[in-house]
Amino acid sequence: MSEKESYTKKKIMKVVLAMFRGKGDYKFTTREIAKKAKVNIAAINYHFGSKSHLIYQAERYFSSELHKTLQESKREDRSTDKQLMAYCMSFTRYVLANPGIEKSVAIRMISENTRPERIKLLKNNVSLVKSIIRGAGNDENEQILDFKSAIFLSSLIYPLLISHYVPELMGTDYPDTKIVKKYYCTLISAVLSSVK
Repeated sequence: MSEKESYTKKKIMKVVLAMFRGKGDYKFTTREIAKKAKVNIAAINYHFGSKSHLIYQAERYFSSELHKTLQESKREDRSTDKQLMAYCMSFTRYVLANPGIEKSVAIRMISENTRPERIKLLKNNVSLVKSIIRGAGNDENEQILDFKSAIFLSSLIYPLLISHYVPELMGTDYPDTKIVKKYYCTLISAVLSSVK
């Protein structure tokens, strides 16, 4: 791929990610994408094949960047609860900086057939959380650590999926940092408690 082609592809991707942020759904046309990216529609088809593949690539890019951000939370010089809190806050900052995208990704993961790349990404996130939880020193078996990792990740995504109801359920909007931290402290405490 030439430098110009690579630049055009990145430009289209940036526009799609920005449109996700603005609308939080897929209700934009290739014509709108082309206009905002200042390319012709043929460039979208050339680089991505279709709008659907472009959206998939944008989601994949978003998810891999989120995973890189979350990996930074695992540091040996922090206690387990501080690593988990760093993970939660990194997730929150990234999602709030990209409103609509994570929710759309989660909804598509629920409603569509599984893709090997998504399974790999989910496994990577579970492994990362599991390795942090294992650091707490609880002598739990792998299955319990898998359960706890799934609970932890589900509890991060759930408020995002029901964001319209969060004020009624938690008494505040999702981005309220004080309440979000309190929620995360409760989550971390529950996940780190021993299983009998």
